[in-house]
Amino acid sequence: RTWKAYAEGLPSIGFTGATSGRYAKKHEPFVYFRDVASRPARLRRVVPYTRWSRDLRGRRLPAFSLVVPNLCNDMHDCPVSTGDAWLKRFLPPLLASPQMRRGAVIAAASAFAIASATAAELPAFVDNAVAKAKTRLAQSELRVHSMLRASGSAQSGYDALQFLHLDYAREAEALQSLSDLVGTNAGRGELAKVLATLREEEKIAEQRLPVSPRDIVASTNAGREVPERDMAIRGPVNFYRPEYGRWWLTDKSGHEGFDSKIPLARRGHYVMYEALNFVNGKRTVSEIRDLVSDEFEPIPVEEFSNYFEFLASVGVVKMKVEVHSR
Repeated sequence: RTWKAYAEGLPSIGFTGATSGRYAKKHEPFVYFRDVASRPARLRRVVPYTRWSRDLRGRRLPAFSLVVPNLCNDMHDCPVSTGDAWLKRFLPPLLASPQMRRGAVIAAASAFAIASATAAELPAFVDNAVAKAKTRLAQSELRVHSMLRASGSAQSGYDALQFLHLDYAREAEALQSLSDLVGTNAGRGELAKVLATLREEEKIAEQRLPVSPRDIVASTNAGREVPERDMAIRGPVNFYRPEYGRWWLTDKSGHEGFDSKIPLARRGHYVMYEALNFVNGKRTVSEIRDLVSDEFEPIPVEEFSNYFEFLASVGVVKMKVEVHSR
């Protein structure tokens, strides 16, 4: 069996560096396999994405192809609409290729199905998406009510409001991306009505919560501090794995037990990874805390402040203070 990896932005065949422009090694798994990285012949199968079109036209695709978009087209650094547009360009010529008569595409093929749906098929897609969104939002509302019953503190009131707003915002963004895909005025018009209804339902859900703006906790410095990534360090910073991992952080901090002084580390590397993943140079530490807490569990903002202070001390981020204009 043959295989090849096509990575968008890869500067050269077999490149094993961490980053180059919008290319990120962390999204290209083959270069992490010892049996690949240690054998030049196999590394030559990791090629720039520019080779994809040539191999497709020449009917020279291998038995297995892994196509890795860059950090913009995979929607890590750019809007969902950018990824949608990339898929619309990528999938049609692939699916039309004679090589795909016995092949399969395992990817975001559902996005292409929506983008190419007929006017008669669109209502089913829209109804399905809306039904699932409303189910998730109902579960979200039950969760925040349970949280308030368990603790009537001002912090839990704040969390309940924030989590409810974040969950509605997430569903609205997902439905907006569906609106970008449907491609017809009728479909977009229907989704516009759904989004308007969603905004009204959010207000009603907020009114059902036994909290008011007076329950919101006072803002701290974390509400104004904004972490910004050092773009030279694009890979994940993980306390327990090799690349930008424990050995790297130990060297940078000069302390082998550095994580013992970071309370957030006790919550596991997924929490820390998500916190860093939400850094975009615009979100405050407090906003990042809310996003991560909504995903996992309510976590004191002080733990995030401590975590980002550590990351700033080793050069992963730099901290700036958001200035509010009067």
